[in-house]
Amino acid sequence: MFNDATALVLYNVAVAGVVAGHVTAGQVGLSLVLALGVGVGLGLVVAIATRWILGWLHSATAETTVTIAMPFAVYLAADQLYGSGVLAVLTLGLYLRTYAARSLTSEGWLLGRAVWQYADDLITSLVFVFIGFELTEILRSNSASSTALALAGWTVLVLVLVRFGWVLSSTALFGRHRREGVPVGAREGVVTSWAGMRGVVTVATALALPDVLDSGEAFPHRDSIVVVALVTVLVTLVPQGLTLAPLVRWLGVGEAGDDEQRRILRRDATSAVLAALDGTLSADVPDRVRWAVRLQYQGYLAAQDAISTARRGSDHDENDAGDDAEVGTLLRRASEVERAVVLTAREEGRVSPDVADDVLAEVERRALRQLE
Repeated sequence: MFNDATALVLYNVAVAGVVAGHVTAGQVGLSLVLALGVGVGLGLVVAIATRWILGWLHSATAETTVTIAMPFAVYLAADQLYGSGVLAVLTLGLYLRTYAARSLTSEGWLLGRAVWQYADDLITSLVFVFIGFELTEILRSNSASSTALALAGWTVLVLVLVRFGWVLSSTALFGRHRREGVPVGAREGVVTSWAGMRGVVTVATALALPDVLDSGEAFPHRDSIVVVALVTVLVTLVPQGLTLAPLVRWLGVGEAGDDEQRRILRRDATSAVLAALDGTLSADVPDRVRWAVRLQYQGYLAAQDAISTARRGSDHDENDAGDDAEVGTLLRRASEVERAVVLTAREEGRVSPDVADDVLAEVERRALRQLE
Protein backbone atom coordinates (compact mmCIF):
# COMPACT_ATOMS: atom_id res chain seq x y z
CA MET A 1 0.00 0.00 0.00
CA PHE A 2 3.00 2.29 0.50
CA ASN A 3 2.97 4.24 -2.74
CA ASP A 4 6.43 4.66 -4.28
CA ALA A 5 5.68 8.26 -5.20
CA THR A 6 4.85 9.15 -1.60
CA ALA A 7 7.91 7.30 -0.40
CA LEU A 8 10.06 9.31 -2.81
CA VAL A 9 8.86 12.65 -1.51
CA LEU A 10 8.97 11.61 2.15
CA TYR A 11 12.51 10.37 1.69
CA ASN A 12 13.62 13.62 0.10
CA VAL A 13 11.97 15.61 2.89
CA ALA A 14 13.72 13.50 5.48
CA VAL A 15 17.13 13.80 3.83
CA ALA A 16 16.69 17.54 3.42
CA GLY A 17 15.87 17.92 7.10
CA VAL A 18 18.83 15.85 8.26
CA VAL A 19 21.28 17.58 5.93
CA ALA A 20 20.12 21.00 7.04
CA GLY A 21 20.51 19.99 10.68
CA HIS A 22 16.92 20.81 11.64
CA VAL A 23 16.09 17.29 12.84
CA THR A 24 17.98 14.18 13.80
CA ALA A 25 17.89 10.91 11.94
CA GLY A 26 16.02 9.35 14.87
CA GLN A 27 13.36 12.03 14.74
CA VAL A 28 12.99 11.53 11.02
CA GLY A 29 12.58 7.78 11.49
CA LEU A 30 9.98 8.27 14.20
CA SER A 31 8.08 10.74 12.04
CA LEU A 32 8.02 8.37 9.07
CA VAL A 33 6.88 5.45 11.22
CA LEU A 34 4.14 7.63 12.73
CA ALA A 35 3.06 8.85 9.30
CA LEU A 36 2.96 5.30 7.96
CA GLY A 37 1.28 3.67 10.95
CA VAL A 38 -1.37 6.31 11.56
CA GLY A 39 -2.06 6.83 7.86
CA VAL A 40 -2.48 3.17 6.93
CA GLY A 41 -4.18 2.21 10.22
CA LEU A 42 -6.71 5.02 10.18
CA GLY A 43 -7.36 4.51 6.48
CA LEU A 44 -8.13 0.83 7.07
CA VAL A 45 -10.46 1.52 10.01
CA VAL A 46 -12.39 4.17 8.09
CA ALA A 47 -12.53 1.89 5.03
CA ILE A 48 -14.15 -0.92 7.02
CA ALA A 49 -16.66 1.54 8.53
CA THR A 50 -17.39 2.99 5.08
CA ARG A 51 -18.06 -0.45 3.67
CA TRP A 52 -20.59 -1.07 6.45
CA ILE A 53 -22.28 2.29 5.80
CA LEU A 54 -22.52 1.57 2.08
CA GLY A 55 -24.16 -1.76 2.83
CA TRP A 56 -26.73 -0.02 5.01
CA LEU A 57 -27.62 2.60 2.41
CA HIS A 58 -29.79 1.77 -0.58
CA SER A 59 -29.62 5.02 -2.53
CA ALA A 60 -27.25 5.62 -5.43
CA THR A 61 -26.94 9.32 -4.61
CA ALA A 62 -26.22 8.68 -0.92
CA GLU A 63 -23.69 5.95 -1.70
CA THR A 64 -21.79 8.16 -4.13
CA THR A 65 -21.85 11.06 -1.66
CA VAL A 66 -20.27 8.83 1.00
CA THR A 67 -17.50 7.69 -1.34
CA ILE A 68 -16.74 11.33 -2.17
CA ALA A 69 -16.85 12.63 1.41
CA MET A 70 -14.83 9.89 3.13
CA PRO A 71 -11.45 10.61 1.45
CA PHE A 72 -11.62 14.23 2.65
CA ALA A 73 -12.63 13.15 6.14
CA VAL A 74 -9.91 10.53 6.52
CA TYR A 75 -7.25 12.90 5.16
CA LEU A 76 -8.11 15.62 7.67
CA ALA A 77 -8.32 13.10 10.53
CA ALA A 78 -4.94 11.56 9.71
CA ASP A 79 -3.37 14.99 9.39
CA GLN A 80 -4.65 15.99 12.84
CA LEU A 81 -3.14 12.80 14.31
CA TYR A 82 0.28 13.51 12.70
CA GLY A 83 -0.18 10.70 10.20
CA SER A 84 0.05 10.71 6.43
CA GLY A 85 -3.22 11.89 4.93
CA VAL A 86 -2.05 10.69 1.52
CA LEU A 87 -1.47 7.15 2.79
CA ALA A 88 -4.79 7.19 4.64
CA VAL A 89 -6.67 8.10 1.46
CA LEU A 90 -4.66 5.56 -0.54
CA THR A 91 -5.50 2.79 1.94
CA LEU A 92 -9.16 3.77 1.93
CA GLY A 93 -9.28 3.75 -1.86
CA LEU A 94 -7.53 0.41 -2.25
CA TYR A 95 -9.82 -1.28 0.29
CA LEU A 96 -13.04 0.11 -1.14
CA ARG A 97 -11.94 -0.66 -4.70
CA THR A 98 -11.36 -4.29 -3.68
CA TYR A 99 -14.18 -5.02 -1.22
CA ALA A 100 -16.93 -2.39 -1.43
CA ALA A 101 -18.60 -3.48 -4.67
CA ARG A 102 -20.75 -6.06 -2.85
CA SER A 103 -22.10 -3.31 -0.57
CA LEU A 104 -23.26 -1.05 -3.41
CA THR A 105 -26.49 -1.11 -5.35
CA SER A 106 -26.26 -1.46 -9.13
CA GLU A 107 -27.31 2.18 -9.58
CA GLY A 108 -24.79 3.30 -6.99
CA TRP A 109 -21.98 1.42 -8.67
CA LEU A 110 -22.78 2.91 -12.09
CA LEU A 111 -23.18 6.44 -10.71
CA GLY A 112 -20.03 6.22 -8.60
CA ARG A 113 -18.01 4.91 -11.51
CA ALA A 114 -19.12 7.79 -13.74
CA VAL A 115 -18.50 10.41 -11.03
CA TRP A 116 -15.03 9.13 -10.15
CA GLN A 117 -13.97 8.79 -13.78
CA TYR A 118 -14.93 12.41 -14.34
CA ALA A 119 -13.21 13.49 -11.11
CA ASP A 120 -10.06 11.61 -12.09
CA ASP A 121 -9.87 13.30 -15.48
CA LEU A 122 -10.63 16.73 -14.00
CA ILE A 123 -8.12 16.49 -11.13
CA THR A 124 -5.41 15.08 -13.38
CA SER A 125 -5.91 17.96 -15.82
CA LEU A 126 -5.69 20.53 -13.02
CA VAL A 127 -2.56 18.93 -11.58
CA PHE A 128 -0.77 19.16 -14.89
CA VAL A 129 -1.81 22.79 -15.18
CA PHE A 130 -0.10 23.28 -11.79
CA ILE A 131 2.92 21.43 -13.14
CA GLY A 132 3.15 23.99 -15.94
CA PHE A 133 2.96 26.90 -13.48
CA GLU A 134 5.54 25.31 -11.18
CA LEU A 135 7.94 24.55 -14.02
CA THR A 136 7.67 28.14 -15.20
CA GLU A 137 8.46 29.39 -11.71
CA ILE A 138 11.41 27.01 -11.36
CA LEU A 139 12.88 28.06 -14.68
CA ARG A 140 12.53 31.74 -13.77
CA SER A 141 14.21 31.27 -10.39
CA ASN A 142 16.95 29.01 -11.77
CA SER A 143 16.06 26.37 -9.14
CA ALA A 144 16.69 23.54 -11.62
CA SER A 145 20.40 23.32 -10.86
CA SER A 146 22.60 20.64 -12.33
CA THR A 147 22.70 18.91 -8.94
CA ALA A 148 18.90 18.78 -8.72
CA LEU A 149 18.59 17.50 -12.28
CA ALA A 150 21.26 14.85 -11.66
CA LEU A 151 19.40 13.75 -8.50
CA ALA A 152 16.17 13.60 -10.50
CA GLY A 153 17.84 11.45 -13.16
CA TRP A 154 19.17 9.00 -10.60
CA THR A 155 15.77 8.92 -8.90
CA VAL A 156 14.01 8.03 -12.14
CA LEU A 157 16.57 5.32 -12.89
CA VAL A 158 16.28 3.79 -9.42
CA LEU A 159 12.47 3.87 -9.50
CA VAL A 160 12.30 2.10 -12.85
CA LEU A 161 14.90 -0.53 -11.92
CA VAL A 162 13.38 -1.19 -8.50
CA ARG A 163 9.91 -1.58 -9.99
CA PHE A 164 11.18 -4.03 -12.62
CA GLY A 165 13.11 -5.98 -9.99
CA TRP A 166 10.20 -6.09 -7.56
CA VAL A 167 7.51 -7.03 -10.09
CA LEU A 168 9.53 -9.60 -12.02
CA SER A 169 10.89 -11.28 -8.88
CA SER A 170 7.38 -11.44 -7.41
CA THR A 171 6.13 -12.93 -10.66
CA ALA A 172 8.83 -15.59 -10.57
CA LEU A 173 8.16 -16.46 -6.92
CA PHE A 174 4.37 -16.39 -6.83
CA GLY A 175 3.29 -16.75 -10.47
CA ARG A 176 2.99 -20.52 -10.17
CA HIS A 177 0.41 -20.11 -7.39
CA ARG A 178 -1.74 -17.61 -9.27
CA ARG A 179 -5.49 -17.87 -9.36
CA GLU A 180 -7.05 -18.87 -12.66
CA GLY A 181 -7.84 -15.82 -14.76
CA VAL A 182 -5.23 -13.60 -13.11
CA PRO A 183 -2.60 -12.77 -15.74
CA VAL A 184 0.79 -13.28 -14.08
CA GLY A 185 3.76 -14.03 -16.28
CA ALA A 186 6.94 -12.54 -17.64
CA ARG A 187 5.15 -10.54 -20.36
CA GLU A 188 2.53 -9.21 -17.96
CA GLY A 189 5.29 -8.40 -15.47
CA VAL A 190 7.15 -6.31 -18.03
CA VAL A 191 3.97 -4.38 -18.90
CA THR A 192 3.15 -3.82 -15.21
CA SER A 193 6.69 -2.57 -14.55
CA TRP A 194 6.67 -0.24 -17.54
CA ALA A 195 3.19 1.05 -16.65
CA GLY A 196 4.40 2.41 -13.30
CA MET A 197 3.99 6.06 -14.20
CA ARG A 198 4.01 8.58 -11.36
CA GLY A 199 1.62 11.50 -11.48
CA VAL A 200 -0.94 13.17 -9.28
CA VAL A 201 0.23 11.80 -5.92
CA THR A 202 3.84 12.82 -6.44
CA VAL A 203 3.04 16.33 -7.65
CA ALA A 204 0.39 16.94 -4.98
CA THR A 205 2.72 15.82 -2.20
CA ALA A 206 5.66 17.86 -3.43
CA LEU A 207 3.65 21.04 -3.98
CA ALA A 208 2.04 20.64 -0.54
CA LEU A 209 5.42 21.23 1.15
CA PRO A 210 5.41 24.62 2.92
CA ASP A 211 7.65 27.43 1.74
CA VAL A 212 8.52 28.43 5.31
CA LEU A 213 9.00 26.42 8.51
CA ASP A 214 7.35 27.31 11.82
CA SER A 215 10.64 28.90 12.85
CA GLY A 216 10.37 31.36 9.96
CA GLU A 217 13.23 29.79 8.00
CA ALA A 218 12.82 28.64 4.43
CA PHE A 219 11.95 24.97 4.00
CA PRO A 220 15.29 23.23 3.34
CA HIS A 221 15.86 22.18 -0.28
CA ARG A 222 12.19 22.59 -1.19
CA ASP A 223 13.02 23.67 -4.75
CA SER A 224 15.21 20.60 -5.26
CA ILE A 225 12.49 18.32 -3.96
CA VAL A 226 9.94 19.88 -6.32
CA VAL A 227 12.35 19.57 -9.26
CA VAL A 228 12.93 15.88 -8.49
CA ALA A 229 9.19 15.24 -8.25
CA LEU A 230 8.31 17.09 -11.44
CA VAL A 231 11.11 15.56 -13.51
CA THR A 232 10.20 12.10 -12.22
CA VAL A 233 6.59 12.62 -13.30
CA LEU A 234 7.44 14.00 -16.72
CA VAL A 235 10.16 11.49 -17.60
CA THR A 236 8.25 8.42 -16.40
CA LEU A 237 4.89 9.61 -17.69
CA VAL A 238 5.69 10.87 -21.18
CA PRO A 239 8.18 8.31 -22.55
CA GLN A 240 6.65 5.34 -20.73
CA GLY A 241 3.09 6.48 -21.39
CA LEU A 242 3.65 6.97 -25.12
CA THR A 243 5.37 3.61 -25.51
CA LEU A 244 3.03 1.56 -23.29
CA ALA A 245 0.43 0.75 -25.97
CA PRO A 246 3.06 -0.38 -28.55
CA LEU A 247 4.70 -2.50 -25.83
CA VAL A 248 1.38 -4.18 -24.98
CA ARG A 249 0.72 -4.93 -28.65
CA TRP A 250 4.26 -6.20 -29.23
CA LEU A 251 4.09 -8.57 -26.25
CA GLY A 252 0.55 -9.66 -27.11
CA VAL A 253 -0.78 -9.04 -23.61
CA GLY A 254 -4.42 -8.74 -22.66
CA GLU A 255 -6.85 -8.19 -25.48
CA ALA A 256 -7.83 -11.66 -26.74
CA GLY A 257 -7.68 -13.22 -23.30
CA ASP A 258 -9.73 -10.42 -21.77
CA ASP A 259 -12.48 -10.79 -24.36
CA GLU A 260 -12.72 -14.51 -23.74
CA GLN A 261 -12.77 -14.00 -19.96
CA ARG A 262 -15.59 -11.47 -20.30
CA ARG A 263 -17.62 -13.88 -22.41
CA ILE A 264 -17.13 -16.79 -20.02
CA LEU A 265 -17.84 -14.71 -16.91
CA ARG A 266 -21.03 -13.24 -18.34
CA ARG A 267 -22.24 -16.70 -19.36
CA ASP A 268 -21.38 -18.16 -15.95
CA ALA A 269 -23.26 -15.37 -14.16
CA THR A 270 -26.37 -15.83 -16.30
CA SER A 271 -26.25 -19.62 -16.00
CA ALA A 272 -25.94 -19.33 -12.22
CA VAL A 273 -29.20 -17.33 -12.08
CA LEU A 274 -31.02 -19.91 -14.19
CA ALA A 275 -29.77 -22.71 -11.92
CA ALA A 276 -30.75 -20.75 -8.79
CA LEU A 277 -34.30 -20.27 -10.11
CA ASP A 278 -34.80 -24.02 -9.73
CA GLY A 279 -33.89 -23.80 -6.04
CA THR A 280 -34.78 -21.65 -3.06
CA LEU A 281 -34.24 -18.39 -4.94
CA SER A 282 -37.80 -18.44 -6.30
CA ALA A 283 -39.50 -20.81 -3.84
CA ASP A 284 -41.78 -18.11 -2.40
CA VAL A 285 -42.96 -16.50 -5.66
CA PRO A 286 -45.78 -17.44 -8.05
CA ASP A 287 -45.01 -19.65 -11.04
CA ARG A 288 -45.74 -16.89 -13.55
CA VAL A 289 -43.16 -14.65 -11.85
CA ARG A 290 -40.57 -17.43 -11.91
CA TRP A 291 -41.35 -18.12 -15.58
CA ALA A 292 -41.06 -14.42 -16.52
CA VAL A 293 -37.66 -14.02 -14.85
CA ARG A 294 -36.44 -17.31 -16.30
CA LEU A 295 -37.51 -16.21 -19.78
CA GLN A 296 -35.58 -12.97 -19.42
CA TYR A 297 -32.36 -14.70 -18.38
CA GLN A 298 -32.76 -17.38 -21.02
CA GLY A 299 -32.98 -14.54 -23.51
CA TYR A 300 -29.79 -13.02 -22.09
CA LEU A 301 -28.00 -16.35 -22.41
CA ALA A 302 -29.20 -16.99 -25.95
CA ALA A 303 -28.21 -13.47 -27.00
CA GLN A 304 -24.76 -13.80 -25.45
CA ASP A 305 -24.13 -17.09 -27.24
CA ALA A 306 -25.39 -15.73 -30.57
CA ILE A 307 -23.33 -12.53 -30.34
CA SER A 308 -20.23 -14.49 -29.31
CA THR A 309 -20.60 -16.86 -32.26
CA ALA A 310 -21.10 -13.97 -34.67
CA ARG A 311 -18.00 -12.18 -33.30
CA ARG A 312 -15.61 -15.13 -33.00
CA GLY A 313 -17.02 -17.57 -35.54
CA SER A 314 -18.27 -21.08 -35.05
CA ASP A 315 -16.15 -23.51 -33.03
CA HIS A 316 -17.23 -26.28 -35.39
CA ASP A 317 -16.21 -24.54 -38.62
CA GLU A 318 -12.53 -23.69 -39.05
CA ASN A 319 -13.33 -21.48 -42.05
CA ASP A 320 -15.68 -19.28 -40.02
CA ALA A 321 -13.47 -16.52 -38.59
CA GLY A 322 -16.36 -14.42 -37.29
CA ASP A 323 -17.44 -10.88 -38.07
CA ASP A 324 -16.43 -8.87 -35.03
CA ALA A 325 -16.28 -5.51 -36.83
CA GLU A 326 -19.66 -6.02 -38.51
CA VAL A 327 -21.29 -7.01 -35.20
CA GLY A 328 -19.95 -3.86 -33.54
CA THR A 329 -21.16 -1.70 -36.41
CA LEU A 330 -24.68 -3.14 -36.35
CA LEU A 331 -24.95 -2.87 -32.55
CA ARG A 332 -23.94 0.80 -32.73
CA ARG A 333 -26.56 1.44 -35.41
CA ALA A 334 -29.19 -0.34 -33.31
CA SER A 335 -28.30 1.76 -30.26
CA GLU A 336 -28.57 4.94 -32.34
CA VAL A 337 -32.12 3.92 -33.40
CA GLU A 338 -33.08 3.36 -29.74
CA ARG A 339 -31.62 6.71 -28.71
CA ALA A 340 -33.45 8.49 -31.55
CA VAL A 341 -36.82 7.03 -30.51
CA VAL A 342 -36.33 7.97 -26.85
CA LEU A 343 -35.07 11.48 -27.57
CA THR A 344 -37.84 12.16 -30.08
CA ALA A 345 -40.47 11.07 -27.57
CA ARG A 346 -38.98 13.42 -24.98
CA GLU A 347 -38.69 16.35 -27.39
CA GLU A 348 -42.30 15.94 -28.54
CA GLY A 349 -43.56 15.76 -24.96
CA ARG A 350 -45.06 12.26 -25.30
CA VAL A 351 -43.24 11.18 -22.16
CA SER A 352 -41.87 13.06 -19.16
CA PRO A 353 -38.14 13.93 -19.08
CA ASP A 354 -37.63 11.59 -16.10
CA VAL A 355 -39.12 8.63 -17.96
CA ALA A 356 -37.04 9.39 -21.04
CA ASP A 357 -33.84 9.69 -18.99
CA ASP A 358 -34.50 6.35 -17.26
CA VAL A 359 -35.04 4.53 -20.55
CA LEU A 360 -32.07 6.29 -22.14
CA ALA A 361 -29.87 5.19 -19.23
CA GLU A 362 -30.93 1.58 -19.85
CA VAL A 363 -30.11 1.94 -23.53
CA GLU A 364 -26.69 3.39 -22.79
CA ARG A 365 -25.84 0.68 -20.23
CA ARG A 366 -26.80 -2.05 -22.68
CA ALA A 367 -24.80 -0.36 -25.44
CA LEU A 368 -21.72 -0.26 -23.23
CA ARG A 369 -22.04 -3.96 -22.38
CA GLN A 370 -22.58 -4.98 -25.99
CA LEU A 371 -19.71 -2.96 -27.42
CA GLU A 372 -17.03 -4.04 -24.93
